[in-house]
Amino acid sequence: MLINKDTYKPEWISADDAAKWLGVTPNTLFKWRTSMGLHYSALNGKTVMYDKRQIESLLNDNSTYAIIGDKKLTA
Repeated sequence: MLINKDTYKPEWISADDAAKWLGVTPNTLFKWRTSMGLHYSALNGKTVMYDKRQIESLLNDNSTYAIIGDKKLTA
């Protein structure tokens, strides 16, 4: 994913919201941070936020679709 840092505006969502959106647990998001390079921001060292656009890009770059549990996420 090529990002123009001058114009890119992240769309931050909480870890809980990201997990619900993707149909996974927050622990799975943590695993993706290490295995897929999922970027995050930790506010006050506690509240973890993810860039929704970056998650979408990772899913698009790694496959045409992702299967999570019994859910199929299309790109």
